[in-house]
Amino acid sequence: MTIEETLVNTLSELGVKVFPLVKPIKESFPCIVYQRISTSIKRTLTGTVDLNRVRMQVACFGNTYQEAKDLANQVRNLLEANTEIFEVSTLENQVENQEENINQIILEFFIWSKLI
Repeated sequence: MTIEETLVNTLSELGVKVFPLVKPIKESFPCIVYQRISTSIKRTLTGTVDLNRVRMQVACFGNTYQEAKDLANQVRNLLEANTEIFEVSTLENQVENQEENINQIILEFFIWSKLI
């Protein structure tokens, strides 16, 4: 199983739809959109380390700003410092974006995992 598959399975527990890269135009809110930003394969003098550091962006959308914020808090509580699903995941950044008819909270996580 890949990190993306594991992430989708985990986020689906929140009862909202989860999409890669972009939200389909006809899909309604609330929903989550994720994308892999980067993968860092750690190396030592003796070779590679068993863990990879993957930077994932998770965008939480809601019908209202409060709905997006509540969903982002649920995602953060589910993933932050989670050592059961991944070796560890930490919240690196949070950006709030409110435009006309779009309420979005973007979370960026570093996920350390043996999965790639």
